[in-house]
Amino acid sequence: MKKILLILALANSIACAGKLAPNSSPEAQAQFKALQVVTALSDFQDGVIAANTAEYLSDKTAITVVKAVQVTLSVVEKTPQGAKASALQLIDELQKVLLDPKLQPYLDSARAVLGAL
Repeated sequence: MKKILLILALANSIACAGKLAPNSSPEAQAQFKALQVVTALSDFQDGVIAANTAEYLSDKTAITVVKAVQVTLSVVEKTPQGAKASALQLIDELQKVLLDPKLQPYLDSARAVLGAL
């Protein structure tokens, strides 16, 4: 149930970002998509930090996630056209590196939100 609520909350935050005009340039469309990806990654990171603050996730897990998100955000800034692919790659890599089962719902939620973009 918590997982479903988390997915709905994340999806709602992205949906509230508005819509892009249909006649927007390809550059504007890429930037808009990149903004949605940044919002999803930010929400994912905020959730992990909150779970760490509540002592649900370890410091090691939270630090690894925060550092990985920072690196991904710098990649997204340089290549907004590949924002979604970069973010999904981040989620996949975190799943491989961090074998913390408590992180799984956060990874699943982030993957679902990114997949909906």
